Amino acid sequence: MSNQGTPGVVVVSTFCRADSKYFAGFISYMDREEAVRKEHVEDFDIFSGYMDYMGNDEKTETMDFEQPEEISALFSRNHDRMTADEVSKMKDTFRTAQYNGSLMWQTVISFDNDWLQEHGLYDEESHRLNERQIKTASRSAVEKLLEKEGLQNAAWCAAIHYNTDNIHVHISAVEPVPMREQKLFKQYEVEQVDKKWQYKKVRNEKIGKMERVPILDKDGNIVEKMEYVGKFKEKSLQAAKSMVVSELTTDRELNLQINQLIRQRMLQSMKEYSLYQDEEFRDAFLDLYRKLPENKGVCNYGNAAMAPLRQEIDALSMRYIEKHHKDDYEELTDLLQVQESRYQRAYSGKHNDFAENKERDLFYRMGNTILRELKDYDKKVKLSMEKGSAAVEQHAEENGDNAVGGPKETMQENSAGFTGGEKLSDTDYYQGEEDENTAGAGRYYISWKDGYKEAKHLIYKKKEYEAAITALEELAEKGNVLAIFELGNMHHFGRGIDVDETAAFGYYQKALEGFGSIGGKYEGYCAYRMGKQYLYGQGTEIDEQKAADCFITAAEEGNQYAMYLLGTLYLEGRGVEKDAKAAVRYFEAAADLGNAYAQYKLGTLYEQGKVVNADPQKAWRYYRQALLGFSAIEEKDDNILYRIGMMHLKGKGTAADFSKAEPYLKEAAEMKNEHAMLQLGLLYTKQTDDQRFSEGIRYLEMLSDRDNHYAQYALGNLYARAGDKSTATEYYAKAAANGNEYAAEALFRLGGGGKYSILSDFNKERIKCERDLANSLKWLKRSLKMDASKRINLQQHRRLQLEEEFRGTDVELD
Repeated sequence: MSNQGTPGVVVVSTFCRADSKYFAGFISYMDREEAVRKEHVEDFDIFSGYMDYMGNDEKTETMDFEQPEEISALFSRNHDRMTADEVSKMKDTFRTAQYNGSLMWQTVISFDNDWLQEHGLYDEESHRLNERQIKTASRSAVEKLLEKEGLQNAAWCAAIHYNTDNIHVHISAVEPVPMREQKLFKQYEVEQVDKKWQYKKVRNEKIGKMERVPILDKDGNIVEKMEYVGKFKEKSLQAAKSMVVSELTTDRELNLQINQLIRQRMLQSMKEYSLYQDEEFRDAFLDLYRKLPENKGVCNYGNAAMAPLRQEIDALSMRYIEKHHKDDYEELTDLLQVQESRYQRAYSGKHNDFAENKERDLFYRMGNTILRELKDYDKKVKLSMEKGSAAVEQHAEENGDNAVGGPKETMQENSAGFTGGEKLSDTDYYQGEEDENTAGAGRYYISWKDGYKEAKHLIYKKKEYEAAITALEELAEKGNVLAIFELGNMHHFGRGIDVDETAAFGYYQKALEGFGSIGGKYEGYCAYRMGKQYLYGQGTEIDEQKAADCFITAAEEGNQYAMYLLGTLYLEGRGVEKDAKAAVRYFEAAADLGNAYAQYKLGTLYEQGKVVNADPQKAWRYYRQALLGFSAIEEKDDNILYRIGMMHLKGKGTAADFSKAEPYLKEAAEMKNEHAMLQLGLLYTKQTDDQRFSEGIRYLEMLSDRDNHYAQYALGNLYARAGDKSTATEYYAKAAANGNEYAAEALFRLGGGGKYSILSDFNKERIKCERDLANSLKWLKRSLKMDASKRINLQQHRRLQLEEEFRGTDVELD
């Protein structure tokens, strides 16, 4: 029966110099028959019981092996059984190495025969050994050992030595061109005792101990000699041993399963998961974030700076496992216990911490994954804190470049970006001859000369909203569909009246009906206007496919605005199949007809170089055409004014000039254009002029009253920088309530309590206690399970021992 206390595999190594008898002996006997080599083992095998003089004070391990019953043929890196010619070449390599002064390293891999039998590699009765697997494992071990020792260029050969209790593999290696590190070693006298070379020792009467006798020079100093470093590091031998165990047992497959569980299933899914985005983990995630050191560069799980937080990090990892990988973790625990028991047998109990180490590695990796997300979150936080206003300004700037606007065209309705600036102005008149007889079903008509143009002038030039509304209502009663739609705008944007979305929707719905009833020469224009309403959801649900159908009809009639909007739909694949080339064709067709929106879009495309090849000159020319086109519009609404102002501000088609941009932005802002108000609010609050700063605050506060979370967030930043935590907290809270995630994070950083807290302190403590208790119970349960497993295994082992001892007797075990 196998001795459980004996290691299954042992790997030891020693070396000799080029002038050693063992070096010469090994070369001499390399090509002899196995039987001859067996008879003369002591002539070439250092481990046969003889300790050669090493010439330095490094201790080398000695072992007394029994005379082998049989020696196998030589094998090497590339050959399982070396031929005579291959052996001859190997001898030449060893002679070259000896001539060049290389050391010869001899390594022995010793197996417990019972252990080999347990793994199906050796049959004790027939004495049959699976030489192929032994050679494969030995080859992997040698290559690993040489790699660890920097001896990748070494040449080696080996043979299997059989004996009753321990089968050995003896490997000899040399460097044909020595590249091993050299050091000075002190020299000591040696002597041969019982055919074994050893250091000569004499008793030191002063200390009562035996000491080596140094070789002294004429001045009485210990002689030192420069020699190659021979001794292999213990960790290199352990790595070789691990390779043997892995190759000869089912450990490889089991380790693959373990690694797959840890890395491919548990860790990979965690890397693709956001703890912050999960409400169940967010509080703990943010609480951990607040405790991180200011220097995020030290936020690595293994760093000493993380020691105080590792328990919390591990607890968060365990909570994640419990929620997403409970079954995987239980499977992992079982596999680790199986593997640990195998390693305990192979290494004679020296690897009884395998499961603990693997689990520690899991939590180490998961901890670093959590810390990476925390550091990524910190970058977002710093972006929010340091460039909050700039980020909001960027949103406002990008408003003019987005493809298609949303239904309401207000900033607070689209967290991904502002959409209003892309909405076409309704000053885009029909270009043909006006016809007063446009009645469709008898209720609606289109006319610009019945007072509609004057009403528009009252809105966009004189800002006399009350008179404009009266005029529009009179025209709407007559059935002028343009006036009906404009009344929808007045209620939607709150021009001269309070915002009333219900009333706005009713007017838009009536206008859609009106445009749909008018045909004739206005069919293309009406199709374009209906397409816009379907696109923006004015008086109807958003229906991009219907919008596209309407725009196609209008574009075929030569409507440049429909061409432009159809291009935006093709560019984004909304309502039609995405087709960048078709989009550019529509933009170019509209631009050729003088459409400023299409010209602006082409300027953007040539500037960015994503859809077409970047061309700064073309971009500038298109921007310039667009600026001239927008500026030529007689009745400019707030969107056109905002667009012109931004082009002057950012230098698109003209030189960047705030003084030229400001009047357009102010006029748009006074018309309650939220984008212009936000831009001026941000611009003015960056200036030192008190009057301008106050004006900027006024614009931002007006937007805040409209529940614009970008303005609320910007105000929070301003007050936070000014040190007014209370007011900053109020604005952050308002912005967070309106969906601004940056404000929510800023609110947490400020430690907003009371009505702004997601959970009260009491609830937080209660939840923390419940989590701690749950984790404690989990670990206790697991500990008991592991302990029970070990006890059961021990009982089974003892029973097997008893059965073996009483085999062949009359004793029966219950």
